[in-house]
Amino acid sequence: RDVALKLLPDAFAADPERLARFEREARLLASLNHPGIAHLYGFDAVTLEDGTRAHVLVMELVEGEDLATRLKRGKVPVDEALGIAWQIAEAIEEAHEKGIVHRDLKPANVKLTPDGKVKVLDFGLAKAWTGEAAGATSSAELSQSPTLAHSGTAAGLILGTAAYMSPEQARGKRADKRADIWAFGVVLWEMLTGERLFAGETVSDVLAGVLKTDPDWSTLPARTPEAVRGLLRRCLERAPLARLRDIGEARVLLSSPLVPMQAGEPLALARRPAVWLLALPWVLLALAIAAALAMQRQPAPVRQQGPETVRLTIPGPGPEYAVDISERPVLSPDGRTLAVALRGPQGNALYVRRLDSFELVTIEGGGRRPFFSPDGRSLAFFRFGTVWKSDLAERKPTLVGRLNETVWNVGYPAWHPDGRLLIPGAAGLWSLPASGGDATLLVASNNAAMDRITAVGVLPDARLALTVVSKGSARVEILSGDASAPRVVARDVDQGTIVGDVLFTMQGGQWRATRFDLGRLEPTGASVSLPDMPDECLLGPSLAWIPGKESRLRELVWVSRSGAATSLGLEPGYLRWPTLSPDGRRLALGSVKEGERGGAGGGVRVGVVDLQTHRRTWLDGYSEPVWSADGRRVVMSLGAQPLAGLGEQVADGSRPMQSVFTLETGDAWPTSTSRDGTWVVYYGPDGAGSQATRDLSAIFVLDRRTGQRQRYVRPGEQRGGRLSPDATWLAYQTTDGPRTDVHVAAFPALDADYTVSTDGGEEPAWSADGKELYYRRGRDMMRLAVPGRTETVSWPPPQVLFSGSYAYDEYGDQSYDVTADGRFLMMRPLAHGGIAVQVVLGWMAEVQARLRSAN
Repeated sequence: RDVALKLLPDAFAADPERLARFEREARLLASLNHPGIAHLYGFDAVTLEDGTRAHVLVMELVEGEDLATRLKRGKVPVDEALGIAWQIAEAIEEAHEKGIVHRDLKPANVKLTPDGKVKVLDFGLAKAWTGEAAGATSSAELSQSPTLAHSGTAAGLILGTAAYMSPEQARGKRADKRADIWAFGVVLWEMLTGERLFAGETVSDVLAGVLKTDPDWSTLPARTPEAVRGLLRRCLERAPLARLRDIGEARVLLSSPLVPMQAGEPLALARRPAVWLLALPWVLLALAIAAALAMQRQPAPVRQQGPETVRLTIPGPGPEYAVDISERPVLSPDGRTLAVALRGPQGNALYVRRLDSFELVTIEGGGRRPFFSPDGRSLAFFRFGTVWKSDLAERKPTLVGRLNETVWNVGYPAWHPDGRLLIPGAAGLWSLPASGGDATLLVASNNAAMDRITAVGVLPDARLALTVVSKGSARVEILSGDASAPRVVARDVDQGTIVGDVLFTMQGGQWRATRFDLGRLEPTGASVSLPDMPDECLLGPSLAWIPGKESRLRELVWVSRSGAATSLGLEPGYLRWPTLSPDGRRLALGSVKEGERGGAGGGVRVGVVDLQTHRRTWLDGYSEPVWSADGRRVVMSLGAQPLAGLGEQVADGSRPMQSVFTLETGDAWPTSTSRDGTWVVYYGPDGAGSQATRDLSAIFVLDRRTGQRQRYVRPGEQRGGRLSPDATWLAYQTTDGPRTDVHVAAFPALDADYTVSTDGGEEPAWSADGKELYYRRGRDMMRLAVPGRTETVSWPPPQVLFSGSYAYDEYGDQSYDVTADGRFLMMRPLAHGGIAVQVVLGWMAEVQARLRSAN
């Protein structure tokens, strides 16, 4: 047969370790047998005509041009490009299934045969390759075609062609199959646009683009399907954890990407198998799930769950949405309906979706802490000191009653079969009739013991299971009908609850399940470990959770007034409250400190980052950093009781935080300081006024000269108070109903107030000269010209400055800042596809089976 021979460099013969490694790789690659992969027949030592010995790879001879040659003639038509991409994905999937990573996927390694087939070459050889001799090729050529390499066994290796290598390869980190997924996205982009995604005169220029330059999505052809655009975004995520996890997902999507046709365009046949054949298994699975759900005419007892476990991924509404670190998606008792509360462009958004439907339903006005009625037909939720419910068929929320609790203090509630809504709060466990009425305190918190009820569940016999946190550890209590003498059934755990007749406890991040005797109220039998159980979910007959790392990772970017984004180059993470120092050289922000777990009440710390060196200094505060006017100190919230109030610490962390003031009740979160150091603006629970406004947040202004605090109260909830540079205006946001608007009040008299947003808005911020006011409205950054101070101030209509998919803060705090030269510091979510909810139906059947085996 005709074969292709690849002669290896002389350096291999002189290096036995390198030669042995290459031979091992060659034997592994020879095991691949797929029509889309050029076959490797052998690796042999031969004697050349001049008598010297050489080593050659014997490979399948593939006729035709490579994709790099094809691309020199311009971009590939959309349907043809998707057909080629489908075949590439199928070949890569085959290799990944065998544990083989290509590491050097690029157009030059993709052959297009005369009969329309695709062959991918050189699988895995980059792992063993050691590069060409120094000086053999110019750096300009290196940036596009040859393989870069270092020692194959050294840590920090760089492998792959610069223009197609993933960010982790460019940084010299270990590469896995996600590097191939990145390269696949770059190749697909180049086919669709006809232009290299990352180009430059030198290798350094190209690698800089790989690490920092964002694709210009507007250059994709208009006929590119939305599904393919989404696929490219997933493939080109810089953080490997946020990237598309499996190339097989790309193959499935490309089987039927719905390419739009232009008028008068002839139908082109893409080189893909019949779409209906590829989609058939997924259609059958969807029908099976829908049928199984339809047969559940009433909530099934835990013991009667079927033996089959079904795992689903439910996509969220979009990349602009964030999930509160303490919010959890919930499933109805029958497992048919999912509810999830998110933080979105218009504030708190509440979504409901039946699992046998593709429709994502919005609950008007949004809400937090959703929980279902026992029959699954109604949903209750918390909103600004009030409790609401909505019939899922009518979708019209109605007020149930008021609750003397802030939104931050509400735990995970439950709907009792007798019609009571049971809601944990700072004061204790509240009981509220679902039909409407006044809330009563069923169980008061033991403040002396620092007890806090964080969750409540209903047992099969209608008794209550409480999760109580005290001094950093939790316990599980059983509460009888008269709410007296609770029975403690688990102590000193991280989390715990009871589902059916199973007690679940977590210690050290590891869940365990134990059979629980509901009559004697005590565990019985051996416990089993649940190593795959996520800690971001509420336990029930079925599970639903949002994976924490992937959904909450963000990176910081500079955004120009035209909307062009450039990465700061800082390590992505769970980031909050980015705030620039007055000189613009440092950044204060909240993030998760290494070695600490993120989540409600722990892990998020305030640090100061030098933007030149990227050196981080951790401070003692936990939330909302605000710089002093001289840039030497950072004002922060002191945290929970007994240290509520504001504190201040030098920015280099050399001295501990000092108290600015303390509060006996409530909390304080700073938002701005005046340039002369006189005023500090913060927000917190009102703590005064009528029941209708009590405990909703209001804006306070502290005069540091006198220590006096002035409260500015309007109906609803206020936050985000920002002083103008000359301290003549106070901009803030207020929520009174389903919409949040931006207001500006005259300062310091606060005797005039203007609504400056025209269609909702939040997070106001001033330009350095005070001539412009900015705020966010959905995807848009809005701009207003600030009028002069006259008796009749007239604010002009706002204008859109730029648009983009940038993260919102889960609690509605500030998510961006503005530099003196007019750039915007924004947080960009790494999961461009948006939040995805993981669902496991029939999960308890697996737990019961493990318990039977253990006992």
